[in-house]
Amino acid sequence: VAGEIGELFSSRRVSKYYLALSDHKPKKKQGMIMGDMKNRRGGQRILLKTTENPAITQFFSSAAKPGTRGFIVKPHSGKTHQIRVALK
Repeated sequence: VAGEIGELFSSRRVSKYYLALSDHKPKKKQGMIMGDMKNRRGGQRILLKTTENPAITQFFSSAAKPGTRGFIVKPHSGKTHQIRVALK
């Protein structure tokens, strides 16, 4: 069963979507965030403007309550921590 599910994701017949909450208001209500990720000292990751091997993240946002935004996020690449870095 696990192999079959993995095959569905590999063949892109199934997609993953994530829900996130943030106190950060994005410049746009929806869009794509694209860029290379780089490790910094202290284990932090940053998003660069270069696109040699980019993390690609699609997002949709809406007000959840005063001071809080809700996000639906779809990663188009499988980079570790890409959602966290994209929503910074």
